[in-house]
Amino acid sequence: MPTRDSLKDTLPDKPDLLTKADLEEWIKREMPAVEDECHRRLHEAAALVSDFVGGLISQEEANERYWRYQQRWGEPQSPQDDLSDELSREKVHEMYDQIFKPGQ
Repeated sequence: MPTRDSLKDTLPDKPDLLTKADLEEWIKREMPAVEDECHRRLHEAAALVSDFVGGLISQEEANERYWRYQQRWGEPQSPQDDLSDELSREKVHEMYDQIFKPGQ
């Protein structure tokens, strides 16, 4: 996650404190980036399994690709790990809908 300073670098000529508009602008850029990363991660994992199960790669190559995958992506984070009691999954979805589906 970017720091406040790195976010401010992407939002020139802004005061030190982030505004609602700043964060809305940021999340509109962040969501597609996160979705793209998720797609690439799943594609890489599925290709590894498919290639090995389909006999296209050896067990040794599957092992090597698995460890490269682990180095690149690490272990997946549980969404609940990052959500406090005050910020439930439902609240996150409500916030998303307010930003991306105004008027609903």
